[in-house]
Amino acid sequence: TKQKFKKESLEQEIDFNNIINSSFHSKQLYDELKVKCHPDRFPNDEEKNIIADNLFQEITENQNNVKRLQELKEEAIQKLNINF
Repeated sequence: TKQKFKKESLEQEIDFNNIINSSFHSKQLYDELKVKCHPDRFPNDEEKNIIADNLFQEITENQNNVKRLQELKEEAIQKLNINF
């Protein structure tokens, strides 16, 4: 199993730029997104509340991945009409 894991690990492409950027910039972006996209901000609109809930879960799962957080920020701008 160690050999299999090693082989699979070496075959994967690693985005070192994202790793470095995530270590310095993900916390700030995560904090901004978790506040702006929280489902409690959309209590009167059921559809936006569901979208915000799904986005919020994705944001929480990817709190240390700045590349994915930037994608989620764009998604929030489009789907929830949030201004950053």
